[in-house]
Amino acid sequence: MAEVQAVEPGAELPKELDAKLAHIDAVSKNARGTWLSLIAVLLFSAITVAGVRDQDYFTYDSALVLPVISVSVPIKSFFYAGPLIVLGLYTYLHLYLIKLWRALATIDAQPARGVWLDDLVFPWLISDAAIFLKPGAPKRPFRWLTRLVSFSFLWAAAPLVLLLFWFRSFPPHDGWLTAWTGAMVALSVLGGSISHLLWHRILRTGQENSDRAFWAGQIKPLALVWAIFSGVLLIEGWEKSTGGIQTEQFVLGDADNFYPTHLYRADIVERPKDWLPYEEALEEFKVKYSGVRRKDLEKAEHKDADWVDAAETAFRNQRKNLLSKLRANDFPNAKLSKANLKEAFLPGLDLFHANIQGADLSRATMEGADLRLANLSGANLSGADLSGADLYWANLSGADLSGADLSGADTSGGSFSGALLVFADLSVNDFVTQLQINSAYGDGSTKLPRRLDRPQHWPERVFIPSDVNKRWLAWREDKDK
Repeated sequence: MAEVQAVEPGAELPKELDAKLAHIDAVSKNARGTWLSLIAVLLFSAITVAGVRDQDYFTYDSALVLPVISVSVPIKSFFYAGPLIVLGLYTYLHLYLIKLWRALATIDAQPARGVWLDDLVFPWLISDAAIFLKPGAPKRPFRWLTRLVSFSFLWAAAPLVLLLFWFRSFPPHDGWLTAWTGAMVALSVLGGSISHLLWHRILRTGQENSDRAFWAGQIKPLALVWAIFSGVLLIEGWEKSTGGIQTEQFVLGDADNFYPTHLYRADIVERPKDWLPYEEALEEFKVKYSGVRRKDLEKAEHKDADWVDAAETAFRNQRKNLLSKLRANDFPNAKLSKANLKEAFLPGLDLFHANIQGADLSRATMEGADLRLANLSGANLSGADLSGADLYWANLSGADLSGADLSGADTSGGSFSGALLVFADLSVNDFVTQLQINSAYGDGSTKLPRRLDRPQHWPERVFIPSDVNKRWLAWREDKDK
């Protein structure tokens, strides 16, 4: 590259240069306008996507409030439309920039002695970075920084924002959504890479038409690298969003790579303002139903057992009606394995045939939830409220049900093999069977219906939690031998 020289007084420029410079100015202004629009869209998208929480995909009537314009849109709709808009603007900008590269390639870096092209064109950092690629370009200070900033905002920014879209598409475990955002990432990387190659080729050689050597030496290797990148992106996204394909014949993907959705203390079901847990609500109902003062309620219950039965029956009907009216999205066949649902609010939720394997549901409110055919194997349900839940043919094998309330839950056909039932309340359960109890592990703290016998492998004592876990794991190891 030539050293920078001062512009000589009276230096004459070629006559045809004015028309070329005017064309470059017009193209630069239009390209810069598109570029600024893209930067604004990228900034807007990044702020919006970064603010999306996992629970926003699941809570009832949840919508994404777009910053600045304060418009509410469905979250998934934004994740489908947003990447497409980004990719469209990104592609349009780079197609337009090819016109700028061609125009700049027609003028020498030093059109006249002491006159440099970067001093003549419309002042724009992108144009300067392009001119510095030309043979004989001046050695300006910080030209490396100019190229770095240009690359960051012109080529790298859009794929990175699209990658953020892709990553934040994992929580709902929607394979199609993740595949869509992944495709947008892959296409942006392909388009940006080709654009970058053409940038170098046009400005360094002045040639745009791709000869065989160009295709063989640069485009074909790029296509191979892009194909590998796209494949990795597809497989990784598929594993994160669906857990891969697991059948008896073959396994595609790593189930352990599944993205664990974070729904800690999330109100998946719309929580009523006056919501009370079952026992507290029952006590409130009895006070209102009887007309007696709260401190006298226990005496009233001892005096009239028929009244207690009538009050509890009326309350159960009222409670069932309340649960049916709670507003929530339905999640049949949902993929929530390994999810953090600790202390989540899920009463009456439709989780039919859902995969909740290994999830943390400790102290979650699941009263009256539809868990028929659900896979809860290995889940942590300690302290969970499962009263009145429908667990018909649910898989609870290896689940931690310590301290769980299973009163009134329909456990017909469910598997309790290897489950932990210490401090669990099954005393008011008409569905649990002796076979189910025999396949689980409990101790003296487990409350069983009077019609069932305590299994012989259950200790009579009540152990501290650390000892319970050791005994439970040891029993499971012996059981599996």
